[in-house]
Amino acid sequence: RRQLFNMDRLVFGRAAAFCVAMPAGAAEDQVGSAAGDPGSSLPGCCYDPDLSKLFPSESSAAWSELQSYFDDLWQRLGEERGHDFFAFLGEAAQMADEANEIAMEVRPCDRLKFEVELVWDITREVRDIIVIRLMRFPEDDTSPPVLGYFTLPAFRARVARMRECYEAFVILGRWSGVGDAFEDAWMEPSASELLLHLRLRTEEELQA
Repeated sequence: RRQLFNMDRLVFGRAAAFCVAMPAGAAEDQVGSAAGDPGSSLPGCCYDPDLSKLFPSESSAAWSELQSYFDDLWQRLGEERGHDFFAFLGEAAQMADEANEIAMEVRPCDRLKFEVELVWDITREVRDIIVIRLMRFPEDDTSPPVLGYFTLPAFRARVARMRECYEAFVILGRWSGVGDAFEDAWMEPSASELLLHLRLRTEEELQA
């Protein structure tokens, strides 16, 4: 057991956090927030829209896989760009871990894995040095094929869709969106595939 205090933060998984509000202790703990902040009713120590900051980068499996490059990266990027880069890298690593955990729960037989990769062109914007690749590991010892690459902003949006898939899986006890261009967050459908699925859906709805 652990005693809770006013403005303690409860974190569930990687995507949900709650702030404990105890009115009796609020007057003592109120520290205020900046005007116009969407969390202005909560103390700054409790409100943070970026949950990835709650998890230390060192706890990430994806982060650990890249550690051998860190000294070289820091020297190449310099202090200012280095700070920005490692902040983005920490976010990417935590999201890759979350995406892999969701895949293991929702579709374990597909042997999918996201890995964080680095593009060794340091003249780019620091965020663009980071890419995330999706691989499918075969049952034998052959090299896993790469199914796709994603920029950090694109991967951020994709993880949000994976959370929706996981939520449906938890509520319904199953998830049947594999191969559906509109439902499968692991797919990278072409324009022709999207048009085909849209046409099929329209025909099904007209026949219903």
